[in-house]
Amino acid sequence: MAALQFTFFLLLLFISMATQIPPSSSETEAAKQSLVKFMENLSGGSTFPTRRFGWNMTSDPCNWLGVECDDSQSVVSISLSWFRFAGTLNAAESLCTVVKSITVLSLPNNTISGGIPDSLGSCTGLRILNLGNNRLTGSMPDSILRLPNLTGLVISDNEISGEVPDGRPSLRHFLAENNRLSGRIPEFDFRAMDWFNVSNNEFGGPIPVGAGSSGFGADCFAGNPGLCGQPVSSSCPPPASSSAPSASLGLTGLGLGMVMVMVSCSLGISLVSPPVFSF
Repeated sequence: MAALQFTFFLLLLFISMATQIPPSSSETEAAKQSLVKFMENLSGGSTFPTRRFGWNMTSDPCNWLGVECDDSQSVVSISLSWFRFAGTLNAAESLCTVVKSITVLSLPNNTISGGIPDSLGSCTGLRILNLGNNRLTGSMPDSILRLPNLTGLVISDNEISGEVPDGRPSLRHFLAENNRLSGRIPEFDFRAMDWFNVSNNEFGGPIPVGAGSSGFGADCFAGNPGLCGQPVSSSCPPPASSSAPSASLGLTGLGLGMVMVMVSCSLGISLVSPPVFSF
């Protein structure tokens, strides 16, 4: 009986140890390989960042410049600003497929070119995506604004064109000024937003009622001659089938009620201080 109990104890001990085994070397190597490939594409094939930042197959990614890991040593953040990277984001698919723990990808103030790959939509854990002040072109993939956990998106100061897909209710920061975006501004949940700016684009049509009533000022929409409605000065023409003026009067009253808070493109946050997701 004692021998049976001892055997059962050993079995339980083995099961307990098996569930605590760290990721296999093949998984770790695959993650490293994906990260190194992403850096190679980002830097345009230059080996200098690999040597300087430690992004190589012989070192721990948690010690690489611009990388942050959580307590389980999983990569959760890649933040590389002002490094003059002149490559592309083309390796994003393998990055997000293998390194599923990434929640922050912040690459502003570089010279990254090409388009925003649709494969970034496979980064399902992503909360912050900051691609501001680069040389990105093409359209905004639908998959980006379908990311289930995305709260902050910065694409300012690029050459991105086309229409913006409908936004997620969870989005709190959307900065897209100084691009070539067109069409109508999507119906975001503006009540949940802290930062919003679409100035200097090619948007047209009525500004969503929620945007004007949430406190974002005219500066957040400036430089889009086709826009109308609160808070900009251009009034929208009445619908052809409408005969009652009450709707426009209601908007006017709402605009007057919000005039004291429409002072910037941030709500309750000084423009001198950058957002929490960093420029």
